[in-house]
Amino acid sequence: MENIKNIKDLLEKMAGINKEYADKLDASGGLFNEFEITIRELENPNSDFVAALLNPKGSHGQKHKFLECFIQTLVKTKFDANEFCFDLKDFNCEKADVETRYKVPEGELDIFIQDNKNRAIIIENKINHGDEPKQLKRYDKYAKRVHKTGNYQILYLTLDGKKASPQSGGGVNYLRISHEKTIIKWLEKCLDEVRHDKVRNAINQYIEYLKKLTNQDMDANKKEKIAEMIAGNPDFMEVAGYFSDNWNEIWEKSTNILYKKLENAIRETASKLKLEVVIDDGFGEREEETGAKLFMKDWKFHILFYWENECLYFGLDKNIGQPKKDIVQLTEKMADFNVIHDKRWIVVSEIEEWNEASWADKQKSEFKFVFEKTKAILDALNERNLA
Repeated sequence: MENIKNIKDLLEKMAGINKEYADKLDASGGLFNEFEITIRELENPNSDFVAALLNPKGSHGQKHKFLECFIQTLVKTKFDANEFCFDLKDFNCEKADVETRYKVPEGELDIFIQDNKNRAIIIENKINHGDEPKQLKRYDKYAKRVHKTGNYQILYLTLDGKKASPQSGGGVNYLRISHEKTIIKWLEKCLDEVRHDKVRNAINQYIEYLKKLTNQDMDANKKEKIAEMIAGNPDFMEVAGYFSDNWNEIWEKSTNILYKKLENAIRETASKLKLEVVIDDGFGEREEETGAKLFMKDWKFHILFYWENECLYFGLDKNIGQPKKDIVQLTEKMADFNVIHDKRWIVVSEIEEWNEASWADKQKSEFKFVFEKTKAILDALNERNLA
């Protein structure tokens, strides 16, 4: 019990220090960051800024220097020993063109960079969205057709460098890169090349924004104060050591408690709406490709909450063995509910209010969206005489 008290005391004191520094930053305007207002956690504006720096013809005035720095950073990027490396030889940065949301028959490329010898770099930028169906496979098919093997590189950019889902990237030689490390390292290299204050200030603000987004924004003064507090109390030093040794397990258990609440909200919704419910083992731990099904016995389909690539999706999915003709008719009748066109589902949408929420907001969630979305799709089924 004494150890629990020490943990509680340390956390309360750290929360106090955190509030003290947050208040100081608030009073001084130090919390203001243009990118948090204009870009937030949206993929397109983030891609636009990264592409603007990579573009040799960009208004930053550094010509191809930033693109060169980017490729130098990529050469040193590798998340594990067996992973594919950046291996695009002699890319001509001086003669490169950079475009965002570049449309090809196989989809829309977030950032597309091509030099004068038809060599290409394709960047798929994921902030808080999951993979589209066969997304990297489609981009790889395009690149092989147009640029030929060995003449292109696909980069999969996420906050922390996670892998693409197997259905999207399985069998594709893509390179994982992260905002947390790769992009911040590249931007810090760019600062060494910058001649203009406006460009320097913009890059510095974007670095600060990314550090906050990836939980790396504790400043040196706050670290020093926390260190002094821990060093001055032997009990706190012991607690800090305990946290250091067990943090991954503590964090995992804490997140699992939150996601069990989501699971409970789904069960409560099923009970209120008189639906049956089946939840896969591992759903409450966000295991990949696990789901929670809500249905009535005579349905040929089910309402589904589903994890893929750490994002939560919601929609209607067909029961195994249903005739294709019946499913096609159902899909047509529910077309106005279809946000993401994925042939694996009847209708599907991403739960953006959850996937794009900060960790703090997720902790405060009452999971009202579970009932609201289930009730909306159930009402639509009833209106169309499908339920």
